[in-house]
Amino acid sequence: MLKSALFYKQNNLSIIATGDTKRAIMAWKGYQTRIATDQELERQFAHPKAKGIAVVCGAVSGGLEVIDIDLKNDVTGILYQNLVTEIGSLISKLYIVKTKSGGYHFYYRCETIEGNIKLASRLATESELKENPHVKQVVLIETRGEGGYVIAPPTEGYERQNDFNIQVLTIDERDQLLSICRSFNEIIEPVQTVREYQSGYSKTPWQDFNERGDIVSVLTKNGWTIVNETTERVVFKRPGQTESKSSGDYHKGLKLFKVFTTSSQFEPGKGYNHYAVYTILEHNGDYSKAAKELIKQGYGEQGGFIEKKISVVVNRLISAGHNKDRIIDVLTTEHNKPKREAEILLDEITGERGDTIQAFWEVNETKSGKTINLQRHKLCEFLYSSGFHLFFYDKKSNIFRLVFQKDGFVQEASTEMIKKFVKNYIQSLPAKFDNITPNELLEIVMKGSDAYFGNGFLEFMDAKDIDLLKDDATTSYFPFRNGIVKVDANGAKLLSYGEVGHVVWQSQVIDFDIDVDFDFAEDLCEFWRFMQMVSGNDEGNVQYLMSLMGYLLHQYKDPARPFAVILAEETEDEKKGGGTGKGILVKALSYMSNIERVDGKNFKLDKNFAFQRVGLDTKIIAIEDVRRNVDFEGFYSIITEGVTVEKKNKDELFIPYKDSPKILFTTNYTIPSTGDHAKRRQRVFEFSNAFSSKYTPMDHFGHKLFDDWDKDEWNRFYNLMFLAVAFYLHDGVKDVANGEKLKRKHIRLNFGEEFLDWWDNHIKEKEGKYEAFKSLYNDFLVTNDLERKDYSQKRFRKGIDEAAERFDYQVGSRRQGSERINEICVEKVKNDKNVPDDSIQKPF
Repeated sequence: MLKSALFYKQNNLSIIATGDTKRAIMAWKGYQTRIATDQELERQFAHPKAKGIAVVCGAVSGGLEVIDIDLKNDVTGILYQNLVTEIGSLISKLYIVKTKSGGYHFYYRCETIEGNIKLASRLATESELKENPHVKQVVLIETRGEGGYVIAPPTEGYERQNDFNIQVLTIDERDQLLSICRSFNEIIEPVQTVREYQSGYSKTPWQDFNERGDIVSVLTKNGWTIVNETTERVVFKRPGQTESKSSGDYHKGLKLFKVFTTSSQFEPGKGYNHYAVYTILEHNGDYSKAAKELIKQGYGEQGGFIEKKISVVVNRLISAGHNKDRIIDVLTTEHNKPKREAEILLDEITGERGDTIQAFWEVNETKSGKTINLQRHKLCEFLYSSGFHLFFYDKKSNIFRLVFQKDGFVQEASTEMIKKFVKNYIQSLPAKFDNITPNELLEIVMKGSDAYFGNGFLEFMDAKDIDLLKDDATTSYFPFRNGIVKVDANGAKLLSYGEVGHVVWQSQVIDFDIDVDFDFAEDLCEFWRFMQMVSGNDEGNVQYLMSLMGYLLHQYKDPARPFAVILAEETEDEKKGGGTGKGILVKALSYMSNIERVDGKNFKLDKNFAFQRVGLDTKIIAIEDVRRNVDFEGFYSIITEGVTVEKKNKDELFIPYKDSPKILFTTNYTIPSTGDHAKRRQRVFEFSNAFSSKYTPMDHFGHKLFDDWDKDEWNRFYNLMFLAVAFYLHDGVKDVANGEKLKRKHIRLNFGEEFLDWWDNHIKEKEGKYEAFKSLYNDFLVTNDLERKDYSQKRFRKGIDEAAERFDYQVGSRRQGSERINEICVEKVKNDKNVPDDSIQKPF
């Protein structure tokens, strides 16, 4: 592999090593601007994770650009053959590599290249949408340019198809090649045209021109040449000099024109209707002039309003789900309308929305004018059919939340969201329907918005159960764009949304295409190195931190583990705290789970709406930088029972323990933990002093963590988080004793500096010797010039017991002499605890 890397380097190509999953094993951003040295390549390919070789595209490799043809997404089976035929003799100038998946890479250089570009796509099939609702389109052909790389031979599965010779294409040749690739694009995104309001038309001039205007004549008149015609398309070549066989085509069924070339007035890949093409070619993009000219040419149909009876019938049939043919049949047989007139009426009523219009209003025509009334029950039906419904989190209560559910995803909704949804729907309606305009209907909605969208109205909406995706005792799920990662004690794997088959909170979907790789190299993961440093490079602490991260990310709440995680600091001097990286750890969790971050300095637990920003999809509440002497006991019920969410103008909602967020504190101080109740509810991790306000992670790594990561670094981070969850599911939370400094902070906080000083001096002198308790107490008072009223005997004895437990001592007690004097003895306990393993052991 190294020999090939050096060969590529000799041909002025930037090279990086990749792992089994085609991802760079090391940070490769630097190699986008410079070629690696021989020593750097030797180091990369000597790494045990190096399994493949990749060529970095862009200017660093002499203007290299690669076209990636992904044939596994070709449902026709003839894409590649047709593509090669269209390319013709230009194919001889391309260096071609067959990929592991059966696709092809076309290599060439050019003085003008771009970043990665999608050239041809198709709509996802029904089965693909079921597997992953996020994938609306599937890419067939794309480029890899600046910021991209491609896997190259001799990586397993990659084979040269001709002699290695990367030639330079002219700008025209590149444009010709990309135009041919774009001609295979099956996605046509219609360009929005400017609407000119014309009163008195039952069909506007531009609607009429879109239906019956001769677009082919317009194109040929302006220099576009017909080169081919099928039953579905007319293929054109652009005006002027070009070596391309074609430059665009007109889809007869969709009545849209699109181009493949960048050398025209049209944007490649966009779909232009008749009116848009006419306006751009004949009127230089001036839609107002184009509309006036079309009126002169006789386009548009004058008319009054559609019969109220017919409008009601059509809207009722559409709402009932009948298709276009059935509606036309009803109009012709039951209402004696000629078929052509029925078609025109249907088109006018449904307008640009086809047969999807759903009316929740009623228009009454009288001699004195017309009135528009919103029908609330139909508005409820409209919203429910659109995906809005009530969700009772606790079926035993009458407290609900309004949610929006679509395509297997759900999110909490608001009245503002409903208003915006209704507004957008109305504005998308035809320019004229039911003898009213969208603006007239919108005015009625806005005037009565308080009545139509108030809580009283929403309570009448239908409720619906949601089969939510939830973690269980042994499994955790993380939704990504390209699927859902399932993690258990044995590892992780990527499942399709169809395989999982549950509804997912939209806000929990991580905006990343994940590649599950549990064989990644931890030492190459930047966040892993950060975790090692904040753990003081102590393997026991690293294991403890990993298990705590896994606990927080696992969204299942075990009744036997009702505790909060506390991120503290090793420093004994609380005034010198801060800057150790606690905030970075919280931020890392936020990339994996929905976190509500709370300002601990100003947070008051008894304040109204304390948790008003907590949603049903919140999984962690992070209370950051809590104050000195925070009332930890006040959080007991939240940690062990659940959380009450009170929002303004809404009923409070109690989220029970099993579904409530986990609790995380960060602090520069010590959170009180005297007594068994507090200790059982805390798991404290102490950040080392590796970082501070004077030496930050940015100083160490040379950039802000997360901000400058490439896809490979993000992939390593996510896989590290999966490993943390698997580690926790396998072993639970590691039991690691708190550090000496934190123990001393606890004693100082609860029993005072004077007691800690006395303990330090007395134990060294009196260890292992029995002494009367009263004598010890008096010695403490005299040493610190205190009266009994200043420091009670009960507090002093509790301090001895607490300090002994914290510092691994034991307290013996006996009664001596005829007066049975109470004596105690403090001595060190032998520590027989097992030493932790020297490394993180993957549980699979």
